[in-house]
Amino acid sequence: MDIELIYARRFTYEQCARQITHACFLSLVVSGQIYSHVYAPNGKKYLDSGNRSLRLIPPGFKIDFSYGAGRENIVAVCNIPGLHYDEAADRLLLNSHGTEIPLERSLSLTWEQTVHFRHIFERIIDLNQSQLPSNVFAAECLAGSVLSELAVNNIGTQSDIRTVPDLADRLKQLLDEDRGMRLTLGEHCRNLGYCPEYARRCFRRKFSIDPKEYRQRRRLEYIYQLMNLHCYTAKEIADLAGMKTVNHLHSFIRQRCGMTPRELAGKFPG
Repeated sequence: MDIELIYARRFTYEQCARQITHACFLSLVVSGQIYSHVYAPNGKKYLDSGNRSLRLIPPGFKIDFSYGAGRENIVAVCNIPGLHYDEAADRLLLNSHGTEIPLERSLSLTWEQTVHFRHIFERIIDLNQSQLPSNVFAAECLAGSVLSELAVNNIGTQSDIRTVPDLADRLKQLLDEDRGMRLTLGEHCRNLGYCPEYARRCFRRKFSIDPKEYRQRRRLEYIYQLMNLHCYTAKEIADLAGMKTVNHLHSFIRQRCGMTPRELAGKFPG
């Protein structure tokens, strides 16, 4: 995507004002906001969001805001040629290579996520201030990475977002139920109706672990349970855990536990 960074700045002083955006405002609100109301050019309310939020406002929008003590917000003002607001559908869209990609206009963040994005915005400011072409390019790439977060978290329309907030939970349930790993992670994602990369991002955002790693940990737990029963051979355990051979079981346990299946089985008396 094309992004031309005009400037990036951190604001920390108390302020009450109204303004009309002259370019795209990609911003992070950390603290100190009393209120912020954003209106589309047609007068329709576009956005109300609070502290600890990431937001994107196109040019020509009216912002009515107030910040008090402890204010911290960072704004990257930029030109994004493919970005436009569909008034009829009340959607924010980005034309990328001929495809209309819906974007979320705002994301509420946890404190940990806020700190993460603060580091990114601080880096954007530092790089852009140098005015070296290579650094400006790097700053624009970072701004693009922030913008991508607003794309990958979007599910069609704003109403859709409210109906499928449990994607991560649904994927987790499928992985928990498929103890024999009969389907691949990608197949589970597609069965839910989502591309694997988007589903993985949702899973990581909610559970702070990649679903592939989560699945491997659950597999190891299942192997522990089977060994503790003392009624299955190594071949049977491999089959139940979705492994094609005993050698696969051996290499998996050695990689995860640093021991052989026999040595691991010795940890379970009985």
